[in-house]
Amino acid sequence: MTKTEATAEIFLLAFHSLPRPQRSAVVSRLLADPEFGKDLIDIALMAQREDEPSRPYEEFVQELQLEGRL
Repeated sequence: MTKTEATAEIFLLAFHSLPRPQRSAVVSRLLADPEFGKDLIDIALMAQREDEPSRPYEEFVQELQLEGRL
């Protein structure tokens, strides 16, 4: 386990040990943070698309150029 994973595990354990009203307060504060919300969306999109095949970056850029989006 990496140091980052260990830190995450400690925070999660502490979060789970809180009474339900305090857990709800923490989640509400996190969801009210615009940057955290963007991070959540990014994580959800990555998880949703993890089984999609990857392709070279250059190919992606070339496609955008052909479509006039870059």
